[in-house]
Order: sequence, then C-alpha cells, then structure tokens
Amino acid sequence: MPVLPTPSGGTTRTVAQWAAYFDSKLPGKNAGKGYTDYAAAHPGLTAGQSAVAFDLQISLKGVGKAVSDAVSGLSKFTTAGAVAVGKATKPFSVNSFLGALTSRGLWIRIAEGSLGILLILVSVAKLAEGTQIGKLAKKVPLV
Repeated sequence: MPVLPTPSGGTTRTVAQWAAYFDSKLPGKNAGKGYTDYAAAHPGLTAGQSAVAFDLQISLKGVGKAVSDAVSGLSKFTTAGAVAVGKATKPFSVNSFLGALTSRGLWIRIAEGSLGILLILVSVAKLAEGTQIGKLAKKVPLV
C-alpha cells in the first residue's frame, strides 16, 4: 500500500519534479535525494515508474531504510515490479474492445454470473415462502 497519494500529472513529471514532490511530502527525511539516487540506479525505468517503486520501498521498509537503501543501491528488487506495472497498462483501442466482446470466455463468465444471480433469487424466494416478503415475491415475476 503506497504511503504517498499519487499526484496529478504523475506520468509527465521529471525526476527533479518527483524529487521535489517526495521532499514536500516527507520533509526533513531526505526523500528527494533518495528518490534521485533510486532513479539513477534504475535507468530502465521512467520517472513515474521509479516514483511508484520508491514509494513502495517507503511503504515496505519505512522512509529511513528506503532512503539509505536507495543511496547505497540495495533497492533493486522492486525494479521488475515497477516495469511490470508500466507494461500492464495498455492503451484503449476499439479493436481490442470489440475483440473482447467476441471472446468466448467473456460470454461464459456472463452466463455463469447470470445463473448464479438467478439461483440466489430463487433460493431466497423459497426460504421466505411462508412470510410476508415471500408472499410479495410470489406476486412479482422473476422473468
């Protein structure tokens, strides 16, 4: 769970802007310097991916340990996670949306969900058969 709230415009910020953001949210902790060192140690990440990974370091280890690890270069275990987060988000396209609508698995899940809801409605009506709610349920058709 991230410690810091995600700022607006997070994907367009530079390393210097992120460092200033970390310093403003964690004053006196030298977090901006730690973030800068972290970003320099992970050149394959964008500034935003480095910020997410460094924030994860803060939430897992605490500010002091995350900053000291970033300065010493020991915080490489989140690199793969940050890269995966960056690659997991795909841009929206009409073709991918229409492809998902024609997916067999999607319609099987929709059918399973519909049957599950129908079973719940029938079982609740059967359980409440002798009560006032059950009498009302008999008056309202299910389908």
